[in-house]
Amino acid sequence: RLTAVGDPRQRIFSFQGSASGQFKAFQQKFHARELTLEENFRSTGHICGCATSILGQAGMDDPTHPMLRSRHPAGNGLPVTVAVCRTVRCEEFHARSWVLQQKLNGGEWRDLAILARTTAIAQSMANSLQSLGVPVVLAG
Repeated sequence: RLTAVGDPRQRIFSFQGSASGQFKAFQQKFHARELTLEENFRSTGHICGCATSILGQAGMDDPTHPMLRSRHPAGNGLPVTVAVCRTVRCEEFHARSWVLQQKLNGGEWRDLAILARTTAIAQSMANSLQSLGVPVVLAG
């Protein structure tokens, strides 16, 4: 028995060998059948909804492929906030403002996450937040 696991939306990892059509080629070469995972236990409903609204069916070879549904124990979780910035300083400002507002509204540090485009920006944001006394854990 041979099993392959992957996500067609992860083609952004082409520098690591990911390429369009790999799943179809695998199916044809090995006469495999496709099983789709439709439930997500890691991400809340708001995160899955945001990803779906941004990605839609992008990266999917089959437009009838079902959308991902959240089964996270926290339900929908906090709403996703998107800030569009032209500079790192602007990103840091929005990150600091959002984190402090969430804490003032009774949020817990462990429930907050910020995604950054690069490691350098993540480190810069971490330093900025730590300067305000915010506990930071960098991952990735």
